[in-house]
Amino acid sequence: MIELFSVHTIVEEFSGHSNVKLSWFRLENRKVPAVSYAEAIRDYNSDDFFAPYAESALDELFTCDEAEALKAYLEEHHDDSATFIKKCDLPLDKDVGGFRAIPTGGGPDNYPLWRERWYTLPFKVEGFFDLRNYERIDGRENIARFSSQLILTPGRGVIRVGQTMERLLAEHPTWTAEQALAEVERLARER
Repeated sequence: MIELFSVHTIVEEFSGHSNVKLSWFRLENRKVPAVSYAEAIRDYNSDDFFAPYAESALDELFTCDEAEALKAYLEEHHDDSATFIKKCDLPLDKDVGGFRAIPTGGGPDNYPLWRERWYTLPFKVEGFFDLRNYERIDGRENIARFSSQLILTPGRGVIRVGQTMERLLAEHPTWTAEQALAEVERLARER
């Protein structure tokens, strides 16, 4: 069986947070799997309702050549990071899902590496990260969990909770996240 690999990078500073792990994955399913699903997924059954999740998880992995090319690209264009390649244990469990199956927003998100203007790899790659797990560089409390929350107000429209909290915490450096959230809620009631 061909070997498949995962690739991850630790970035010193990413979106205001320190030492963030990005787990890279192939964005598109392969036209032909690098390894047959039946061979690389334990107890694989193509008729199983959840089979596409395991298939996608397998398609997100890299061949040795792809992993090495990705690492070389990252080392050339992102020198503030350390990239690691790890051989995957195959077969995968049939109930595994890939990064594309994880909902994003509010901390977890994907970095679209393939959109960088100097991107040259022949396959699209994105990196999954979750900012809720990391310390902020400025030492303030991590409020990433609020970044995707919205409050709809009758007369004024939408309040973006994370952005408003960021502004309030910048204006009031001694406030906690709870104080900033209480102020956002007060503002929403007044509008």
